[in-house]
Amino acid sequence: MFYSVDGVHPSEAGSFFTAALFYTTIYGKDPSINPCTASLKPATALYLKEKAKEVWENYQD
Repeated sequence: MFYSVDGVHPSEAGSFFTAALFYTTIYGKDPSINPCTASLKPATALYLKEKAKEVWENYQD
């Protein structure tokens, strides 16, 4: 899900997840309130935003 077919470069979902995680880390805000979905399905974008928030909450130091 996070890598393109070549197995090296990020997929759109991988890039989106990374951006959501950066957004949360830099601004300290819940990424799910941001309406951006890129060209992902809204449900997929929301899932990735929620997972980015979960990672941030569980692994910040």
